[in-house]
Amino acid sequence: MAKPTMRYHLRLKEFAAQRDLEVEEEGSDLSIYSHCKRYRYAFARTWLAKGPVMLWVMINPGTGDTEKRRRPTLERCINFTRSWVSDPAGIMLANLFAVRTKKANGLRSIQDRDRVGQHNYDTLDLLSKIVKPKCTIFAWGNWGARYPLPVAVIRLFREPQCLGLAAKDQPCHPLPVPGKTTPVPYLL
Repeated sequence: MAKPTMRYHLRLKEFAAQRDLEVEEEGSDLSIYSHCKRYRYAFARTWLAKGPVMLWVMINPGTGDTEKRRRPTLERCINFTRSWVSDPAGIMLANLFAVRTKKANGLRSIQDRDRVGQHNYDTLDLLSKIVKPKCTIFAWGNWGARYPLPVAVIRLFREPQCLGLAAKDQPCHPLPVPGKTTPVPYLL
């Protein structure tokens, strides 16, 4: 069976080529990295050629993709998407910060300007134009309260959703919420 080629894969590849970023494709996965792999700007997994695509915006990418480790957050995002959307075509992942760390608390030791990544805001802007309204899930957890970036990001998206609010009024990360959770509008 041929792998589905999605319009958004092509847009991501064009975006990467314009900025001299590295594109990696493996099966139905596509990732956009800096050449040094310190930053991952976007990830996409496609399983159907047509249908809605859900974008998840979280805190920062982990390192499990290149370390070939299990990726529980990715698995959880896929499971949620498939439980909410009839025949979804796939998912995309983006983050407030593009720097890759094993755990979100690794962000503490990185200077502000080095967390975001040179192309991250442009990536989020592109993705906000690709996805349909109500197809973006904000899910960065309480880490988003530590940094001023979320307000600028929120304004890019039309009718974003979330899994509820965490203790600091930030959108819940997908791992700690119950599997039957459904998205609700994220209101700034």
